[in-house]
Amino acid sequence: MFKQVVDAARQTLFLVRDVDQAKQDIATLKEEVALLKEQLGETNQLVRQLAFELQRSIENERQERGKFILRVENILLRERQLPPARSRKKRK
Repeated sequence: MFKQVVDAARQTLFLVRDVDQAKQDIATLKEEVALLKEQLGETNQLVRQLAFELQRSIENERQERGKFILRVENILLRERQLPPARSRKKRK
């Protein structure tokens, strides 16, 4: 009978120790998850900024190409190597 009481007490102590360790592990994991969420939020913001800057860069390049084409057409027209442009409605 005494042995059963000692075994029960020992099991109780081990269970208390295991529960305390589990609580500590859970607290640590919660901190890690919070940190990861914060880092993910920062990463998402950086990705959004990069996407915006890329879109602006693409639009700037498109405008610059258009300007360049107009400059080349003007030079060629001045040298009379290119006939005057027709109306866009007639082209199809």
